[in-house]
Amino acid sequence: MRARVSNSISQAVGRDVQVGYVRLRFLPRPGFEIDDLLVKDDPAFGAEPLVRAPDVTAALSLGALLRGHIEISRLSLSEPSLNLTRNSDGKWNLEDLVDRTSHSSLAPTGSARGSAAPGFPYIEASDARVNFKIGTEKTHFALTNAQLALWQDSENTWGARLQARPIRTDANLTDTGVVNVNGRWRRSAQVHETPIQISFQWKQAQLGQVSKLMYGTEKPWRGAALLSGTILGTPDQLKISADASTDDFRRQDVIGGGSLRLAAHCAAEYDPPTREMIDLDCSGPVDGGYIQAKGSASGILLNGDLFTKADLWLVANRAPAESVINLFQHARPEFPVDVQVNGDVSSTIRVQRTDPQQPISVQGSGSIDDLEIGRGGADAIGFGVVPFTVSNGVENSTAKDKHRANGKKRAAATLPAVSLPPQELRAEFGPVNLASGKAGPLTAQATLTRSGYSGSLRGGAAINRILATARAVSLPTLAFSGDGTADVSLRFSGEWFSHERPEIIGSAHLHAVRAQVRGVNTPIKIAAADLAIDQGAITVQNVSAETADSTWHGSLRVLRPCASADNCELQFKLHTDKLAASSLNSLLNPSQRPKAWYRILSLGRDQPSYLVRTKASGKIVVDKLILGNATCDHFTSDLSLDAGKITLSGFKTECLDGKASGTWKADFAAKPPQYSGEGSFGGFSLSTLANLMHDGWVEGSGDANYQFKAAGSNWQDLLDSADLTAQFDVSGGMFPHIVLTRESGPLRAENFSGALHLRDRTISFRDAKLTTASEVYTVSGTASFGGSLNLRAVTEAAGGYVISGTFAKTRVSAIPNAEASLKP
Repeated sequence: MRARVSNSISQAVGRDVQVGYVRLRFLPRPGFEIDDLLVKDDPAFGAEPLVRAPDVTAALSLGALLRGHIEISRLSLSEPSLNLTRNSDGKWNLEDLVDRTSHSSLAPTGSARGSAAPGFPYIEASDARVNFKIGTEKTHFALTNAQLALWQDSENTWGARLQARPIRTDANLTDTGVVNVNGRWRRSAQVHETPIQISFQWKQAQLGQVSKLMYGTEKPWRGAALLSGTILGTPDQLKISADASTDDFRRQDVIGGGSLRLAAHCAAEYDPPTREMIDLDCSGPVDGGYIQAKGSASGILLNGDLFTKADLWLVANRAPAESVINLFQHARPEFPVDVQVNGDVSSTIRVQRTDPQQPISVQGSGSIDDLEIGRGGADAIGFGVVPFTVSNGVENSTAKDKHRANGKKRAAATLPAVSLPPQELRAEFGPVNLASGKAGPLTAQATLTRSGYSGSLRGGAAINRILATARAVSLPTLAFSGDGTADVSLRFSGEWFSHERPEIIGSAHLHAVRAQVRGVNTPIKIAAADLAIDQGAITVQNVSAETADSTWHGSLRVLRPCASADNCELQFKLHTDKLAASSLNSLLNPSQRPKAWYRILSLGRDQPSYLVRTKASGKIVVDKLILGNATCDHFTSDLSLDAGKITLSGFKTECLDGKASGTWKADFAAKPPQYSGEGSFGGFSLSTLANLMHDGWVEGSGDANYQFKAAGSNWQDLLDSADLTAQFDVSGGMFPHIVLTRESGPLRAENFSGALHLRDRTISFRDAKLTTASEVYTVSGTASFGGSLNLRAVTEAAGGYVISGTFAKTRVSAIPNAEASLKP
C-alpha cells in the first residue's frame, strides 16, 4: 500500500516520493494518513528534498476507487518545509514541475467523476516554512506560518495561493507583516511562454523591521508600509503594476512633526532573462503636484550594480517645497523644526548609463517658484524664482556625441577610454536676485552635496535684508537692531547637521548705518566701514562713526566665532578729535536712558547691556577731552572691557597746563557701579583750576599722586561715596583770600605739601607742611565740598592761625603768640 500511495503522489507532482508509515482511513472520506512524506528534488539543484512533511493527509477520489484506481484528490500537509532553489543559470527548481504540468493530461482539480484522465490533486499546506536557496546554500530569507494551496482550475489553467510572514534566519524579527500572493498560469508548449497572472500584497509591515529583513541590520526608519500589485505576462516578458505607501513615516529619533504619508504607483515591463525594465512609469502625488520617474534600465541588480545601462527621467511638477522640508524634518532629527518654506518645485533630471564600464551620469535642471523661507515664526524672506541644476559631473554619451557632431576637438579622442569614478552628486541653486535698491542688486547662489553645502552672496542691499536672508537659510548672524546698507562679497560652506559652525569668509562695505546697541542710550551712526571676514576674525578698517557727539575713526577686530556678545572678543584702535565727558555720560549712563511706556507699566524686563556682556581691548586717542569747563589735550589710553568691567590703563593727557597719567577702573556689572583708580598730576596750574571755579582763590603749580574709589549711578552718589587719598606738592602758591597779618598781604607759600584724604565730601589734612618766606607751618583740619573751612596752621613755636569760613569769605584768627587779620 505504501508503494502504491507514493507512486500516486509521485505521478501527481512529477517528483520521486518517499513515505514513512501509511494508515488507511474511511471517515470522513476514504484516504490515508501518511507520516514523513519526502518529495525529492532534481539532483541538479542539490541533495536536499523539495518538500518534507511530518504529517500528511491524502484524500482519495471516490470516482477513481469505483473504477478500481487509487487516485489522490487532496493532499493536506501539516508543518511542511519547502526548499525553493535557484541554480547558477538562473533557473528555479519548480520550473520543470510547471513545464510538466503544462504537458500533462491531468484533469482539473475536483473534475466530474466521469473524467477518464487522472485528476490533479488539491494540494494545501498549513504552518509551512519556505526556504530560499542559491545553489546548495540556503539564504537568510524564509517564509514562516505559511498557508499554501495549489490546484488545477481547468484543463489548461492552474492556480496557487500563499499567505506567509517573511523572516530572516539570522535575526529576531517580529513585525515584518503578512505577504499574500495569488497566482494563475495556463498551459503552454514552452515553459518560458507560460501565461501567468499574479496578484500580491504585503501589509502590516513596519519599516524598521523590513530594513532589518533586507539588510540584516535595522535602519532608523519607522512607519507602516503597504505594497500591492499585479504581475501579468510570461516568464520572459512581464508587466508589473504596483502601489506602495507608508503611513506615519519618520526616523526613530524624531518626535512630533505630525503624520507624514508617502505613496507611489509604478508600472513597467520587465524581461527577467536580461533583467531589463522598459516603459517604467512611477508617480506619486504631492499636495496638488506630483513626482514621476520614467524610462528604462537593464542589468538590474546584476553583479552588485543597481543597473548596467539606463536612461531614466525624474520629473517633479509643482511639488510643494513645504512637502520636501516636511520629509527632511521627519527624516533628520537635527533638521530645524521651525523652518517654514513655501513654493513649488519643478524639475527634469536625467539618469543615464550607456556602458557598464562607465559611471552613472546625472544631469538635470529645474526651479523653485515663489520660494519663501522663514525661521522661528519671523517674517518669511521671498526669493522669487530660484533656478537650479543637478549633476554629478559625469558626461554622458549623448553629450559626447553632441560635441563630436559640432566638430569640437577632444584631446582624448585618440586615447583609450578610461573609466572615471563618479563624482559627488550636487545641486547648484541660483544665481537669484534677493533685493534691489540704491545699493544695487543682491545675488546669491549655493551648491548642495550629500556631505555639505557652499555658496556665495554678492551685491548691495539693506543690512536687515542681508541678515534676515542669512538667518532664513540657517547661517549664523549677530543680532542687529538698526538700519543701513552694505555691499557684500561673502562665501560660506559647511557640513550638514555638523556641530561645527559654517565657514563664512569675504568682505563688506558699510555705509549710512544706524545701529542701536543695547545699553547705549542713542544710536551709533556709521558713515562708512570696510569689513574683511576670514575664519579667525572679522577686521573692520576705515571706520568713520559718530556717537557721543564725536566722530570716531580707526579699526576693529572681532575674533571668531562670535555667536553672541558673551563669547565675542573685540580688539580696536579708535581716534576722535574731541570727546565731552557730559556727552559720554548721556550715552552710557542708564539713568539717562529713555523709558518706553511698557517699561513704565512694568510689562517688560530690561535685557542685559551689550557692554556688560562683551569683551574688548584696544587703544583710544582723544585730541581734546572736555571735562566740564576743563579741556585736556592728547588723551591716550589702553582700554579693556570684560563682562561689564572697564579699565583705562596707562592713560596720559595734558590738562590744566600740566600732565596727568594713571589707571582707572569701573565695574558696571556691580549694583551700584563701582569705580576705582590711581594716578598722578604733574605741573598742573592752580590758577587755571581756580579760574574754572570762577574764583581766583589760589595760584601756583602742583604735583599729586592719588588713589580713589567710589560707587553710584549718578554724580551725587559718586560724591557721597568717594574715598580718595593723595600726596600733593604745591610750589609758588598764593592764596589771595588769606592774609595772615595786615602787613603781609595775601598768603604766599614757597611750598605746600603733604597728604590729604577725601571722604564724606570732606577733605582732611594732617601734618601738611606750608613753607613761607619767614615760617614753616604744619597744616591740619578739613575743607568741605560745601565750601566751609576748618584749618589750623601752626609753627614750631606753637603759634599760628585758625583758618575758617569759606573759600570765598575766609576768616583768619591768630592762635596765641601770633597775629592775623582778614584781607580788607
